[in-house]
Amino acid sequence: MTKSFSKFLTGIAVCSFSVMAFANSNPTSFAKDGFSVGIDGGYGYLSSPEEPYPNNYTNENDVYSSDTEIGDYVWGLHIGYDFKISPNTLFGFELGYKDLGRSLNNFSYKAQGHDYYWSMFSRENHQNAIDFLLTAHYFIYKGLNIFGKAGAAYVRSHVNQNVSSDTIIFVPLNAIPLDALTGDNSIWRLEPEMSIGVGYTFSNHFDIHTAYTHIGGAKDQPVIVHSSEENNAVYLPTAKVYSSNMIMLGISYTF
Repeated sequence: MTKSFSKFLTGIAVCSFSVMAFANSNPTSFAKDGFSVGIDGGYGYLSSPEEPYPNNYTNENDVYSSDTEIGDYVWGLHIGYDFKISPNTLFGFELGYKDLGRSLNNFSYKAQGHDYYWSMFSRENHQNAIDFLLTAHYFIYKGLNIFGKAGAAYVRSHVNQNVSSDTIIFVPLNAIPLDALTGDNSIWRLEPEMSIGVGYTFSNHFDIHTAYTHIGGAKDQPVIVHSSEENNAVYLPTAKVYSSNMIMLGISYTF
């Protein structure tokens, strides 16, 4: 999935540099200052843990299996104001809300020859954000424009985690109790945000656009750890803000 996003970014860069060739022959642009509102939707993924055992894994004593979903539909709303710096250039600011989607990890573990069996480990992360961005638009040819946005996002991460077992759970000394591994938790964190894209503004002040957006955060880490020497331990249901990558299409209107 990461490779697909890299190819998309390369495509945006090539298109952006190509359309700049029209700048010298630009007639009256459709750049307009004023308040704007918009809505966006698309697809993204959180950099939460990917599947640790995609083909399942078995050793002499243990059987592991897992599946992971890190991609989801995303959407956002925003309101902003643009100042016209030149006939082709707008600078402004934007306040918005984004639903960053969710990720899901399912993991099962069986210790053969022992009296315990992990029947299910499920961890779901869902993130959303309130952001404030500085924006810049450059109109290449009439309504055709390239733009960039940068600022900060106040990100909420919510985790829901469940662990269950069909049989007796072997709990050695110092192990984490089973009921402590199930629960909900949420946190808020301030993270950097950036976006680049291409759009077209019509003479009636409607704009359609596509953009890649990145919001900072933690990288993926293991969801579950098994140690035969100490105990069988999974991470507590503690929320963590993961970085987010999104490709979205949208429409906006300038008053």
